[in-house]
Amino acid sequence: MLALLNLSGQLPAAPLALLRRLRALDLSANALSGELPCSLPRSLLDLDLSRNVLSGAVPTCFPSSLPALRSLNLSSNALRFPLSPRLSFPASLAALDLSRNALTGAVPPRVVADPETSGLLLLDLSHNRFSGEIPVGITAIRSLQGLFLADNQLSGEIPTGIGNLTYLQALDLSHNRLSGIVPAGLAGCFQLLYLRLGGNRLSGALRPELDALDSLKVLDMSNNRISGEIPLPLAGCRSLEVVNLSGNKITGELSGAVAKWQSLRSLSLAGNQLSGQLPDWMFSFPTLQWIDLSGNRFVGFIPDGGFNVSAVLNGGGSSQGSPSEAVLPPQLFVSVSTDMTGRQLELGYDLQAATGIDLSRNELRGEIPDGVLILNMAVAGASIGKG
Repeated sequence: MLALLNLSGQLPAAPLALLRRLRALDLSANALSGELPCSLPRSLLDLDLSRNVLSGAVPTCFPSSLPALRSLNLSSNALRFPLSPRLSFPASLAALDLSRNALTGAVPPRVVADPETSGLLLLDLSHNRFSGEIPVGITAIRSLQGLFLADNQLSGEIPTGIGNLTYLQALDLSHNRLSGIVPAGLAGCFQLLYLRLGGNRLSGALRPELDALDSLKVLDMSNNRISGEIPLPLAGCRSLEVVNLSGNKITGELSGAVAKWQSLRSLSLAGNQLSGQLPDWMFSFPTLQWIDLSGNRFVGFIPDGGFNVSAVLNGGGSSQGSPSEAVLPPQLFVSVSTDMTGRQLELGYDLQAATGIDLSRNELRGEIPDGVLILNMAVAGASIGKG
């Protein structure tokens, strides 16, 4: 392991090629520059060159020169240019991370040589400049457990065959230019834990078929053009902890489906067209930390009761926050690692959010209930006063 040693200069490909029994090479977090060579030891199983300043293209010869490779991490470099459509990796590869570069052009139609025999668990191409449609070929890599294509310039629709990825646990297509509806076939990814589609141009109604995702913990479809009501069948998503449907065109009253999400830590429905009165159960989630219902058309009074149910809201400190603190949006950080021994993806997330409730920009009236005042929370109010 030669990580974090502040090594600079070009990758010493010729001397490394002489190490014919080398299995793992970690040169991450240095200052290595230059282009990727095609003369590294063919015996390599694990190669980590992330967090350097490597530039140029990913050469087509690179995968074929490393036939036994299990994991390849080239993230956080300065790689650019399109990936060759002939670029494909061997069946042995379990993790491919090319994120946080400046790669352009289309996503290669065949990332792996043979999708049927591939053991690829993780494909991370996020934070690049890829354009065009998501290739249908990706939906044939049935071994995939994590697919990250966020923060690119991808367009077109989500492939209808996405449900073929029945082992998928994390899908992040956020911050692209995807359009069309959320395909009903997505329910086929019944092991999903994290689904992030925010920051696109998706339209249509929330699919009731998504109730099949009963293991789902994180659902983010914010800042799209989703319309219609929250369908009752989504009550089946009982494992939800973080839900962000803000910045859409969702209408109707708050669905009873939401009341079934008893593991909620953070809920944002801000910037929609929801109406009616706030239901009595609205604030009665045991682990609730943050709820944002601002910018809707809710009327009537804030429900009195249920505020003291959440241990998080009551245990966050001693001082009462201000409205300016309440409107800070929660930040969600997903961590991914690959267990090569068990051929399994290990996922986790960290939610960084203020503790509070934002009810601003509605048509609420009356007084803030006494239960709110004794909590350590910031309440951004509407046309209401303190009792």
